[in-house]
Parts: sequence; C-alpha cells; structure tokens
Amino acid sequence: MNGKLMVKTSRYWYEGDGRLDITAKTKDPIGRLLSPTWPLVLRYKRKTISESQYKRRYLEMVKARFEDNPKAVKELFGMGEVVIVCFCPDGEFCHRFLAAEFLESMGAKYKGEVKVAPSKKKAEGFGFTKRD
Repeated sequence: MNGKLMVKTSRYWYEGDGRLDITAKTKDPIGRLLSPTWPLVLRYKRKTISESQYKRRYLEMVKARFEDNPKAVKELFGMGEVVIVCFCPDGEFCHRFLAAEFLESMGAKYKGEVKVAPSKKKAEGFGFTKRD
C-alpha cells in the first residue's frame, strides 16, 4: 500500500472526522473489510476460543477480504486518516487494535487511541452499564 493512511482507534461513541465503524453490525462496505463476523465474536464471548485463536482467525479473515476486495482497499487507503471504532471497553482485548496492527503491516501509520466516553443516553441504548 502507499503508506499514506493514518489510523487511530476509539470506542464506538467517537463522532469526529474519519470515523469508520468496524463492528460486526456495520453496514459500511469499507468498515466490513475490518469487522469480525458474529460467529467469531460469539465464540470469543462464550469462551469457546482463546484470544490467540480469535486473533489468528480474525487476521486470516481480514487478509482474505483485502485480497478479494482491492477496490475497497484502495478506497480505504485513499481516505487519508481514519478512526476505527468498536464497542470494546478500554483496556480489554479488542479487534480494533488487531485491525490497526494489520493496517500497519499494509503500510499505514498507527497514531494511537482517541479517548472518548460514551454519552449516558447512547450507552443505555446499547445496554452498557455505567462502568463501560
């Protein structure tokens, strides 16, 4: 890749420029390149696979999507800067960091995590508790 893509990560409630939803529920075709499947997410949440198994399967899936969707990959790298977002709480194992690592391996530059607190209204709408 051209290396011009700057990548940041954040929680789902980030609303600034370059926001790219990579949750399993995303409808964004560019976000789908980096989103996990529901079955993979559920296996991890139910503890039927380990972090290392999740990481291996996730990265294999993302690599295949990149190979199968060169037009979408070109569009992603043409965005200049993205903030990839998901629901995972700060400090926990999360695919947004795996995605950032993968994008770095493709020539992007990772610029770190953008801290954002969920609004109470939005958090309640998704069933999160105050500590999330």
